[in-house]
Amino acid sequence: MTDTKGDSPAAPPLLSTAALGDIVTVTVGPEKKQYKIYKDLICYHSEYFRKAFNGPWKEAEEGVVLDDVEVGVFNIFVDWLYTQTIPRQTEEWARISGMIDPTDKHAGWKVDLHRLKACVFGDRFFAPNFHDAVHNLFVDELVAQKGGAWYEYVIFAFTNLPEDNEILKLLVDKQCASWSPSQDDNNDEKSLHPQLPHSFLLRYMLSHAEVRSNLVASGKLEACSYHRHASDEERKQCQKPKDTDTYRAR
Repeated sequence: MTDTKGDSPAAPPLLSTAALGDIVTVTVGPEKKQYKIYKDLICYHSEYFRKAFNGPWKEAEEGVVLDDVEVGVFNIFVDWLYTQTIPRQTEEWARISGMIDPTDKHAGWKVDLHRLKACVFGDRFFAPNFHDAVHNLFVDELVAQKGGAWYEYVIFAFTNLPEDNEILKLLVDKQCASWSPSQDDNNDEKSLHPQLPHSFLLRYMLSHAEVRSNLVASGKLEACSYHRHASDEERKQCQKPKDTDTYRAR
């Protein structure tokens, strides 16, 4: 069982063990959707919830309220809590999130933006295993895509992720490696030009020559350069082919 000092136990609880313990309530989004979750499970995987549900605050008794979190993002987190699996396929992510129509022609783009939001959730609520899993999946998907990054990705990521996050570097390097002016012929993209973060534009300017030079030598961006790895062995495993459905044009 989770102790009352806010420290995480050494190993994740078995679901059968967690089911014997307390149930906590997390209320999410403007919809005020209430989730009933095994306390030991959510407290093990998130320092934020561990402190909230074990501390002297009212949340420990009344539950946690997250007004500014999207229900779809929290759906992905809850599914991961119980399965320890992140959906890789666009259709599966859309189904589990419950907020994206998988038949929408823009479903792939929407799912990728949703993955970014899940990364931010994991970072904000100190859920490192969840964050790293979604982070690495987003990296795989973005590297596989043709062309530069969608500007909505750029704006959201640079607004919400720490400045040393590897995804920010990847977005810059992707732009250096793959962007061409013709890709901004889309009026939606042009309309976002004024919102592009200064930090992104500055990094792009400073990195452009270096990235182009490296690409001449290597021929492509390597996803593992932007992944998070707990060990050298994990890095080696990361090099193995992955199942991805996003080899699609930008």
